[in-house]
Amino acid sequence: MKHGWPIAIFGVAAKLGGAPVAAETPGAEAEEAAAALAGRDVRLRNVGTGLCLGTTEERSLRMTHCTTDPAQRWELVQQANLMMRINSQQPEQVYLCVNYTVEERDEIPSVYLGPCFGPPTRAVWKIANTDPARICVPNRTPEVCLQGGGEGEPPRLQPAAPDANQLWEAVP
Repeated sequence: MKHGWPIAIFGVAAKLGGAPVAAETPGAEAEEAAAALAGRDVRLRNVGTGLCLGTTEERSLRMTHCTTDPAQRWELVQQANLMMRINSQQPEQVYLCVNYTVEERDEIPSVYLGPCFGPPTRAVWKIANTDPARICVPNRTPEVCLQGGGEGEPPRLQPAAPDANQLWEAVP
């Protein structure tokens, strides 16, 4: 399979067989690509910084140099609505996911490691149709996306922009 990703894990945003799969177009092709993602164990590397998204013992998110540390392992779980849940694979944190705040007073929501399930759903992300992929909060205007920070800093959400710090790769 030829594609622009180290591995094709963002199925709705990855190139399969050289043809892009549209994230916003539900259908057999997008559903097939999304179904292929279940159970993947990957690191999320920020294109702009070269750092990976990881967790700490205090259950917070931090950008760190990419290693084989389980704190940098993620499972991307496709949801029925073609959105993704980003589950931690750190042994002590397997029921935690990358979440965002949903408070109306938050001009820019914050991002944190929290429960994977429960209302309101704050652990479901829209993977933008780019290669590499942009990871954004669904149904929000203006659109805000996950942006990598410096070594030891948490990732943050920022208005969508053509910024390499908002682009992510899934690597084995």
